[in-house]
Amino acid sequence: MRRNVSKKHVLTTEEDFYVDATSKEEQAERWALSDIKKTIGQYMAAVNAYEQGLHAPDRTEIGSYHIYYNQTRLLLKLHTDFIACDGINILQYVNIRDLGDVSPLFLPLDSIIDRFEFAITKFGDLCSWDLFFNLLTCYLSILEESQEELTGEVLLKIFERFVELAQNLIQLHLRELETWDVSFENKDDDFQSMDLSQQSFDSTTGKGIKEVHDTSTAEYVEMQDEITHLTLVETLSVCFRFVSTLMEILGEAAHGKRATINPIQSNYLGDAALQFTSQLKLFASEIDRSKVGNEIMELDLAMSLVQGLEIAISADYDSLQRFIEESGENLDKLMICIDILRLCLTNQNSTFSQKWSFCSEIGRLLSRVESQLVQKRLDIMSGHLKGLENELSPTVFKLCDVMITRSDNELLRWTMKESESGSSSNQNASKTSEILLKNAGVLLKNATAIAQKPCGFREYVSDKLKRNYIYKQAAERLEFINTGKITGVIEDLVSEHPFFAKR
Repeated sequence: MRRNVSKKHVLTTEEDFYVDATSKEEQAERWALSDIKKTIGQYMAAVNAYEQGLHAPDRTEIGSYHIYYNQTRLLLKLHTDFIACDGINILQYVNIRDLGDVSPLFLPLDSIIDRFEFAITKFGDLCSWDLFFNLLTCYLSILEESQEELTGEVLLKIFERFVELAQNLIQLHLRELETWDVSFENKDDDFQSMDLSQQSFDSTTGKGIKEVHDTSTAEYVEMQDEITHLTLVETLSVCFRFVSTLMEILGEAAHGKRATINPIQSNYLGDAALQFTSQLKLFASEIDRSKVGNEIMELDLAMSLVQGLEIAISADYDSLQRFIEESGENLDKLMICIDILRLCLTNQNSTFSQKWSFCSEIGRLLSRVESQLVQKRLDIMSGHLKGLENELSPTVFKLCDVMITRSDNELLRWTMKESESGSSSNQNASKTSEILLKNAGVLLKNATAIAQKPCGFREYVSDKLKRNYIYKQAAERLEFINTGKITGVIEDLVSEHPFFAKR
């Protein structure tokens, strides 16, 4: 008896290809727990299906927009999940040669930005709010991920475009929200007081920089996806994160670490960032927190970082101490304090005593963070925290990262003490140096031991690769301390840390 064999559906329409592509994305997610190569293979099939949809015989403008946008969104996801996964390119730890050419999947961030910008130019009013939001995150990522020093010229262009996009996106939110939330009425006019798009200056030298106040009405894009208070919170959070990242870059430039940014460019960007921040704070203060729930924490943290950086840049260390004390035991706020103190260390005008105090405070805060992460890890392993098996590996990664950072901080203090003892015969300084070096070694030894332990069958492959990465970071540092062996990890640290540069 012959069996009925179902015929495979032949894909012909743009809707066919769109549905097929989204289905393959879902299949890729299902493989993420166990097989990263199959995950990448399904993502490749999804990108190809989107590409075929763009050339379907029955293609329409609106259909092409949805396909092109979703393909670009997927490419951004792939960049975030694989190339910039917590700052780690996890692809370097995966043998993907048998998958063929995967370069079309993993585009550089500037190419992804070009695709989003092309969509805006080509599809105009069809573009939905999430395209603009994703483009904002791309410009933020450019600042956060850049390995090479960004020039002042590039920073000016990125800032100008980011502000323009942010203005338009916030205005879009206000148009939707003001119909059912009167607290936002007339805020649109306030936000339009800052318009950088009409400025005329030489972006290479900064010559001609000036502030222009243009109250002309910006163009609006009709919305397709739902806008809520939560999406406004997410948009403002990205904006504050952009400002804080820019402030960190300018803080480094002010102390000689960014030679490609001249003083004119730096001063302009600093003033413009403050003006932009004041406008963002206005809208943040008007949000009805009852409508967004716990998600407001992300915005609060982003605003807190900006506040702390403003204090650090002003070198008001009394206010900084109060800021740290008010952070309490919140893990995220403690990490913000640590980032701010590390920026303070770049201030060349700080005395030895001040820098020593900064390092000591960093060590104290890191110890508090470590204690919380140790307890969370134990609670997940014991089952005291239910339903968080997937969180074990990320918690281990954070814990080991904090331990390595503590070790690096101890080694920095060791370098400072060695410098002090080298200028005078100080037995106390020499004894302190021995303790600091021993502490650094113990922290690294503990980090390697924790990173080696399996995190259960619910561990995602990508998390396992990150855990292997953090193990290598700790192990090669420890080996350098013990034997002086130079490895790839150590070579990367030479330009960042004086201990590894001078040994």
